Amino acid sequence: MLYWNRWIHLSFCLFCGLILGFIPASPVAAQEFHYVPDDFASLSAAIAGAVAGDVIIVRNGVYSGDANTGLDPQGKALVIQSENGPGSCFIECGTTRQAFILQSGETNLTIIRGFTIQHGFAADFGGAIACLHASPVIDDCHFENNQALYGGAIAAINAAPRINNCHFFNNRASAFGAGVFLANAEAVISQCIFGWNFAEAGGGLYCCWFSQPHLINSLIIWNSASRGGGIAAEYMGFPDLLNCTLAYNSGGGIQCDWSNCRITNSIVVRNSPVNIETGDSTADVSTSCVEGGYVGAGIIDADPRFAVGPQGEYYLGDGGLLTPNPCVDAGDRPAEEVCWTVTGDMVCLDEYTTSPDSTTDQGLVDIGYHSVDDTTCLRFGTRFDGPERAPQPGDAAGLDVVICNPGAVTHMNLNLFVIMENAGEYWFWPAWSGSDWLPVDLVPGITTWEVFDAVPWGSEPPEWFGNRLYAALTDPAITEIRGEIALYPYRFDMPE
Repeated sequence: MLYWNRWIHLSFCLFCGLILGFIPASPVAAQEFHYVPDDFASLSAAIAGAVAGDVIIVRNGVYSGDANTGLDPQGKALVIQSENGPGSCFIECGTTRQAFILQSGETNLTIIRGFTIQHGFAADFGGAIACLHASPVIDDCHFENNQALYGGAIAAINAAPRINNCHFFNNRASAFGAGVFLANAEAVISQCIFGWNFAEAGGGLYCCWFSQPHLINSLIIWNSASRGGGIAAEYMGFPDLLNCTLAYNSGGGIQCDWSNCRITNSIVVRNSPVNIETGDSTADVSTSCVEGGYVGAGIIDADPRFAVGPQGEYYLGDGGLLTPNPCVDAGDRPAEEVCWTVTGDMVCLDEYTTSPDSTTDQGLVDIGYHSVDDTTCLRFGTRFDGPERAPQPGDAAGLDVVICNPGAVTHMNLNLFVIMENAGEYWFWPAWSGSDWLPVDLVPGITTWEVFDAVPWGSEPPEWFGNRLYAALTDPAITEIRGEIALYPYRFDMPE
């Protein structure tokens, strides 16, 4: 039965790879700018009225209904972008349709940029975006709560999309690839975050049938699947990971079955039940931090000492001169040589950081995911602000929860949960009862609430020390998580 199921899936991927072909894109004409809703009332009207080479700029707001979903560029080389980024411009699919379906040979001259795409649905491929024999650029988009059979957020078949600076949260696939599904696709996926996505296989990403995804500087955390919680490569999938971090994925970090996976300068730790699983496959792993070790040159089996910084919880903590972080300056090339291009512009990791103080990575590249060198509000969701190393006696130590709204739109009536896990029990702030939360309105920028008062650090730690805390935003019905979830594990040691 096992091998019969394998051949069914293999035949499906082969079918996807053969039935769809490439169609040349339309020639590019003189560029004009069109604004929605100023010049056209809807996205579909703007696309219909534009010609190849035009730019469609979408003002702040929520765009929904048939006129703003199921969008098909029809092979035109268009730039379709929001005016002020994904925090201010939303395509609401209403759990009935995809946002975009590209199926006419679009090339990387077709650019989709700066949207939050939510509640997309497809019975087959790509709950938010389907790329069928189309290879667009998808840049600076957030995908939340989308669902499909294959590719909860994005599906690409016979395609070569470039997916850059995108966030995939809380997407689902009934079968494969809750974040991204690839069949016969050569995708470049750079500077992306996959978190809290759920699938049968490939919670973050799934690739098969000669797909060659190149994942560069991406963070894959807290995803879940029966196999390949972070990434699943099956039936001739060939993922190539460079400076990525895979952590806390359920169903395994990365699975390679009838495939070949390459992992370089990456961190693969704290995934369950295994970090790297190979069946009838091989994994080429080098200069990487792998919990439990792995066969390969330059493998580090050590704690990467994740720390909280301005943009998240996966910076590399500094233990000082006597105990430097094992992942710092441990890569196989200089940071300035780990680069990728986005619409013609080259970006390199010496412009990014793994340090909580936002110092850029210079010299030999640090292992793992790098964050943007910026302390401003960039990613929608919750953060914790507290001590990142063991305070000295007398130092004030407390904890704040920080919410980032990077857009120009105020989000009304969301619920803020802060939950402390203590000896297997869960306590809810602000009452610290069995069930409590705080209704909030989120203005643009950063808003801070105090969770624990700052008190002098003494010989005994405060009562919250040693507990794990979580923070999340949900919709008013308390049914759906919005943006990123924060985690504060308190892993620093007590001073002697």
